[in-house]
Amino acid sequence: MLIRGVTDQTIRRPLMNGLDLTGEGHPASVQKNEFRTMFLAERMEEIDHANTRWLQQIVASKGWPTLTQAGSVPSKAAWLLVQHADDDIAFQARALKLMTPLAKKGEVNQSNYALLTDRVSIALTGHQIYGSQMSCTKGRLIPLPIEQPTDVNQRRHALGIGTIEQKISEMKDEGICR
Repeated sequence: MLIRGVTDQTIRRPLMNGLDLTGEGHPASVQKNEFRTMFLAERMEEIDHANTRWLQQIVASKGWPTLTQAGSVPSKAAWLLVQHADDDIAFQARALKLMTPLAKKGEVNQSNYALLTDRVSIALTGHQIYGSQMSCTKGRLIPLPIEQPTDVNQRRHALGIGTIEQKISEMKDEGICR
């Protein structure tokens, strides 16, 4: 599970951070960058499909890997794989259903639970609950539509995660959305 989680993040990092252009915008460099982006996006999709199929088998045979049972790193790796299983929203929803009682017992990372909840909620309803899903518009992080936005920080507090404003600040500090 750990290797799959590392691979998941390794393939995404250049796409999330933007590929480095060499040659100051030289047309040949821009073309190389576009090719690399296309190649990485296709490879990421292949990895996501393989990880989804693999995790489905693990979850079917052993259940959701909890913090106590698997440890924090493998549990996070499993969450990464399901979080990026966007081609199978039904599987994401099943995983979320398994995680919900575990979240109440502190057996899954609360922030990861919020992220998957929002991912599934947006896919099914177009709105999120905890405000964890953002878009980058003109260098600004903007939360995707939130159900009852005035109460979002109360819901986040109930999970023990910081305010939406704190999350946006952290993401900016990490260089997300330049």
